[in-house]
Amino acid sequence: MRSRAILLTALLPLAGAHPALPPPLEIFSFRGGNHREFGRAVGTRFRQKIADRLAASSALLHELHRAFVDPGAPKARIYSDFLELHNATFPGYLEEIVGYADGAGVNFHTLFVLNLREELG
Repeated sequence: MRSRAILLTALLPLAGAHPALPPPLEIFSFRGGNHREFGRAVGTRFRQKIADRLAASSALLHELHRAFVDPGAPKARIYSDFLELHNATFPGYLEEIVGYADGAGVNFHTLFVLNLREELG
């Protein structure tokens, strides 16, 4: 697989000089492997940022899990259909999310349902 890089925020050379601008971004570089390995590397590298994002979204995640993911969830079929559709249409994307979850030490369904928050609205 070719080398891939992911830029997590915009690079702003003067970011530190102006308090209204965000800090300079980190660039993550990855060589080789497959989608899952790439996701695992990202999840491992940004484990704390992922944990912080999930903590900041805990109320939303609780509601999404209760409605779509948990056993007996009233809208579980909708979630299941999205999962099947993504697996058939975007298997590489789904494998990356599996890798992110593995690398960050979080539940796959938590990351996937958070990524579907707009669609599940």
